[in-house]
Amino acid sequence: SAVVPFFGGLKMSHLRKAGPFDIVLGINAYGDEGYRTDNYQRYGRFTGGLRFNPTKIKGLSAGFHTSLHFQKTSDFLIWTDADSGALVQNEVSVSPTDGLRFNIDPYLTYFDKKEGKHSLLTRYYKVNNSFPDDPDKDNGSDFFYGEYQYQRQFRNKMHWIIGTSASYTDGNSALYGDHAGSNYAIYTQFDHRFLERLSASLGLRWERYRLDKTEDESKPVIRAGVNYQAAKNTYIRASFGQGYRFPSMAEKYTSTSLGSLHIFPNPDLTSESGWSAEAGIRQGFRIGQWSGYVDLAGFWTEYQDMMEFVFGIYVPDSNSIPTLDDLGFKSVNIGAARITGIDFMISGTGKAGIAGFNYFAGYTYMTPLDMSSDRAGDQ
Repeated sequence: SAVVPFFGGLKMSHLRKAGPFDIVLGINAYGDEGYRTDNYQRYGRFTGGLRFNPTKIKGLSAGFHTSLHFQKTSDFLIWTDADSGALVQNEVSVSPTDGLRFNIDPYLTYFDKKEGKHSLLTRYYKVNNSFPDDPDKDNGSDFFYGEYQYQRQFRNKMHWIIGTSASYTDGNSALYGDHAGSNYAIYTQFDHRFLERLSASLGLRWERYRLDKTEDESKPVIRAGVNYQAAKNTYIRASFGQGYRFPSMAEKYTSTSLGSLHIFPNPDLTSESGWSAEAGIRQGFRIGQWSGYVDLAGFWTEYQDMMEFVFGIYVPDSNSIPTLDDLGFKSVNIGAARITGIDFMISGTGKAGIAGFNYFAGYTYMTPLDMSSDRAGDQ
């Protein structure tokens, strides 16, 4: 039978200033037993922060944020049946998980005499997941990150950002093996306002991904946008952006099963890329005591080598006869996809007598298209 829903939590925080130091401490505990069997969340979190503003170095600020998080969870995956067992989880899918999350984020910012801002952001993030009933699924990772960024506002109303970042992940898991990956990037962006009515933005980024010292890929991406104030409350905009995503360790190498449900690895999985464009107009209005804006936009997005977990029959040997052990999910490159559509939105505030109202409504019409399908040309 289903459990009795119960949830509760506790929060405490402490803030203080001690000379040039700002100190923040916090505790957060929460528990939710859910309304279905073996479907609960329990966690406790300790947080802290320290900021240092030296009086002898004007414009300098340094500090760190940290968090330690413990959790015990059990997700609801498969019910027993669609009648009396709809709220009762199938025993084969029950998978209690104990988790630990720890991060510490040291940072430093400095404003120089030329109105430039220097930022150094770093992070160490540790994840550990253990499965008491199935130790073969235990996994964890260590993540290291660093980024330097410089920003400057020029007198001609141009804003410039330039930066570089690097990250390294060391993952260990019985599900997908031990792997290490790294990412390096450099980027820059220019924002400028012309003649008080026209603003433009241009950004460039180059990234390099590396996995296990055997897979190496790099690619530049671009983003650009313009916004024009055609009238007092009328704004016209257009934007274009590129992107790509390198497959994660879990997507390429996870091999596990949950009862009769299987997940298969795909070491040959390749990165997906795409672009998106949008053009729109926003019109403000006021009618009596009612005001707001309407927004109409058209969008066009395309993906190449799109990644997705697909349910099917995956026979390891093409000469083998398929069995139930070959049925399950696998992350694959499904091919090219196109999504086009129109988005409409209206939002604002108003009054009717002594009552005040906030309103919001929207509608999106879109057409997703699988360009790899044999029927793509007929749609």
